[in-house]
Amino acid sequence: MAAISLFHGIIIRMPEDPRADAAPYFTASCTDLETQADFEARVDIKLAEVVAGNLPEKQTYLVEAWGEIHREDLMANWKLMQEHEEPFRLDPLR
Repeated sequence: MAAISLFHGIIIRMPEDPRADAAPYFTASCTDLETQADFEARVDIKLAEVVAGNLPEKQTYLVEAWGEIHREDLMANWKLMQEHEEPFRLDPLR
């Protein structure tokens, strides 16, 4: 997976070889510093919602808000990845 953004300890990645028939998505992952538990979720780009896996509540909110802000750029990156081209980095959530 190609990393395209990093904010608040959350890494955003795009799939390296997305299937043409798959719903567009990105993944978000983070580690809870207190428990050292790792979390990962798949986020539907069109819905800007977690559709598989899980993140802590605060990180879910941040990732979904970031996904809404960057929906068009995420779709552009999805198309680049389908063409086996390098995705561009997106601004972090501040």
